[in-house]
Amino acid sequence: DFAELLDVAALFRVNANAAPPPRWLYFGQDHVAKVWLGDRRDGAHDAVGDARVSMTLLHAYLDARRDPPRLAALLDLQRRMPREPSFAVKHPVFEGVCNGNRRTCRCGAPFFS
Repeated sequence: DFAELLDVAALFRVNANAAPPPRWLYFGQDHVAKVWLGDRRDGAHDAVGDARVSMTLLHAYLDARRDPPRLAALLDLQRRMPREPSFAVKHPVFEGVCNGNRRTCRCGAPFFS
């Protein structure tokens, strides 16, 4: 049903190491949206709203990719701007379900990456 899959989170990852090997930092959608779109999303999330933000971020990334200094500046700002803890960090278990955060997981399920 689809030709390819694009991991939008990987577009916004930042290398935390100055020398090899890379150590990738991944950022939550709310943080990336705050930096790239000036969008502060406080409150509840829903699938449609999250999908809309993902697509808007994808288009913002594709536009910035045409201007490498601007892309580098946005990624650097994203790395430097203080992050608020994600929902999964704030709530390691929600409604009895583990949110899969490696540092806070209590269920013992395996991680595949």
